[in-house]
Amino acid sequence: MATRTYCHVIRLLQVVLLLPMLTPMSMKAQKAYKAEHLKTAALAMGVANQLEQAATGTVMLSAQDGLTIAARINEQGIVEHIGLPMFSEEIRTLIPSPIYDFLEYAVLNKKYNFAPPQ
Repeated sequence: MATRTYCHVIRLLQVVLLLPMLTPMSMKAQKAYKAEHLKTAALAMGVANQLEQAATGTVMLSAQDGLTIAARINEQGIVEHIGLPMFSEEIRTLIPSPIYDFLEYAVLNKKYNFAPPQ
């Protein structure tokens, strides 16, 4: 009886350990975006795949045309900001303001024009 239980435990461990390797890549969780316009921007500039691989914090990405794009990903893995890097982390820390994100995104949107007309 003990040998039979042991075999069941081994079989269960094999299934548990092998299941993640058999899960298709398409079923992996994708990055979430704080707002739909950020996802639209990432797709339009071709940086969505880079964001999928990025860690948390501020990261620099390379757009399809070679332009450097700044993105910020919070601890939960949510993309909070995408824009042209215009302000240093030091300035953002010393003088906190939401205007930095707004201006960086606005300049990026002006260049790529991916926001729908309002």
